Amino acid sequence: MTRTALDTLNRRVVEYFRKHAGQYGLNPKGVQAQYILNWGGFVNASFRLSDGDKQYHLKLADEADSLESLARWRIFSQVLAARYHAPRMLDWVRIPHTDFEGALFEFIPGQPANLAAQPVVLDAVLELLSRLHADPELASALARMDGGIPTCTDYFLSVYIERFDGDLAGIVSDLPPFVPLKLLDWMMGETRELEGLARDLPAFQQPAGSPTHGDLWPSNILVVEGDEFSIIDWDDLSLGDPALDYSIVLGPLWRQGRITQAEIERRLPNDPDLRERFNLCLRALILDEV
Repeated sequence: MTRTALDTLNRRVVEYFRKHAGQYGLNPKGVQAQYILNWGGFVNASFRLSDGDKQYHLKLADEADSLESLARWRIFSQVLAARYHAPRMLDWVRIPHTDFEGALFEFIPGQPANLAAQPVVLDAVLELLSRLHADPELASALARMDGGIPTCTDYFLSVYIERFDGDLAGIVSDLPPFVPLKLLDWMMGETRELEGLARDLPAFQQPAGSPTHGDLWPSNILVVEGDEFSIIDWDDLSLGDPALDYSIVLGPLWRQGRITQAEIERRLPNDPDLRERFNLCLRALILDEV
């Protein structure tokens, strides 16, 4: 989004909430909107709304895929808030004179988790994931919505390989000067090897029928006070492979030397197939960081 487009959207957001301030308990004269930069992607537009006293979080989108993801979160928002520490979704708003619409949330005054320094939070998040992955009601609803259950192969290819292929195609078409050919060759070879393993390993032939968050980086775990936390950004909620969620939470700690292999083994479910998929997800994360 260009700076001009962002300024226009910001102004439209302020106009909307000043006009409807009474509905949200806001002082219309004090309403301001602060854009929240998301380094993980620029598809959505998020704002902190405030009148100097009360605060809300607003997440907007104007592209079909992003709107569909937000709408899915909307459908399950009450369940996610009640069971899985998600923020409460308060309303769905459409910003006049723009293509943007989205969800208004309670504001969570937290900071991104530092899981290496907050082991109690880490274990609580992993316990939450174990409950999420085993939630039969949510799994059934997602299966009905999606029309079926993918395999772990399908899920891995959709999350990683399709995106890697798209990124590599862009690099090849216009090779940046800071990308050595040797590195590009390794990235292309590693992508094909990861794809081959995901297609061939028996551990990946199982159904990916567990509800997954899909984007559980520390920035999406907000620690509010002490060991209290909220889980945000449920846009990627889907049926998937629990190994991916575990790899996103534990992988960076392992890469940074903040957690040992033995500690990972202790925290992972006692499922040999899941552990094999987890290890391949770790390889994909390394490629994702390049």
